[in-house]
Amino acid sequence: MGMRLYSALLIIALSEWSLKVVYSAPCAFDVKVSSGRGVISYDSSWNASSCKDTEGCSCVITAPPGQHIRLEFSTFQLSDVSNMKVQDWLEVYDGNTTNGDDLGKFTGTMPPFTVQSSSCFIMIMLKKNYLSFRCYFKGVYTYRTTKDKPKIKIPSRVMRTVPGHVLWCSAEGSPPINISLLKDSTSLDNGIRKAGGKAWSKIYKEGIYTCLARNEAGSDSRDIPVTLVDCENTCSSDSNVVNGQIDNTYSCRKTGSSIDIFKCLPTTTTTL
Repeated sequence: MGMRLYSALLIIALSEWSLKVVYSAPCAFDVKVSSGRGVISYDSSWNASSCKDTEGCSCVITAPPGQHIRLEFSTFQLSDVSNMKVQDWLEVYDGNTTNGDDLGKFTGTMPPFTVQSSSCFIMIMLKKNYLSFRCYFKGVYTYRTTKDKPKIKIPSRVMRTVPGHVLWCSAEGSPPINISLLKDSTSLDNGIRKAGGKAWSKIYKEGIYTCLARNEAGSDSRDIPVTLVDCENTCSSDSNVVNGQIDNTYSCRKTGSSIDIFKCLPTTTTTL
């Protein structure tokens, strides 16, 4: 029976300080870590029984919560040196079980490619359906801080409202974000509140408001033009902020005409 050769060199880039690797039977991954660099290696010559039919190997790589794993294969070869049909392959899953999204099934000889998780887990599984005399798998991983510039999220732009409306915006990104609201390019030092990547403030003047978010990776900004209408005798605003949840509620008197009430209604009412 021909000899089969399996080889792969991979680099795993993590966005934080540490990682953990857990492997499963029947095969044994040899895991070594030193000075921020590690090696995952597997060679069936250590244990010939690990290459029997239907057996396979798997490991789960875990990054710190909230981080993502980038997996780079610089070389990949999963082939039969005797030109027999390849019946084994490598599976990669987005998560710590096979229930996660399938990031790919790889076999044969492939050019460099990359997969990336959406969570802090990646599962690597070697599937075997053929009796091989030798299997070889080697991975080299390093980790580094991945920086994502902020991306501002504004669910609705307020174009017209009444005084006292709570204007807010939020942003995503890593590392931590400094987010703020500005009016006509001037920072709102008074009345602004920040929490959990959100900034909000009650507004009593119309103009151009700007949401600005910064971190070490860069910045993002969005302008929000606001027009206020005088509806003191017809409609009023009651805004509440509880545990970061923002509600703008509007009350209008029945004595007001439908035209007056319509003029006072905001163009958007947003709940965060």
